[in-house]
Amino acid sequence: MFGGGNDFYLMDCIRKSGLAEVLPEMLKNKIYVGISAGSMVTARKLPSKEFQALYYEEETGIKDDSGLSFVDFQISPHLI
Repeated sequence: MFGGGNDFYLMDCIRKSGLAEVLPEMLKNKIYVGISAGSMVTARKLPSKEFQALYYEEETGIKDDSGLSFVDFQISPHLI
């Protein structure tokens, strides 16, 4: 279960912890559940700066916008 918050910060934590490398193997017999940012990090690329402004996210200083690449589309969980 991956919760919400700032998607750039969440993805940075996933990378730094080493989880990004082991998660694909773990998902062979487990289910990934993402809420808000937790779902957004499953895409190939995290949303643009304009998208962050839409959600009023603060700048984190993290420049790497690559995601986990589990899905081949962008997820916009709160966009109405």
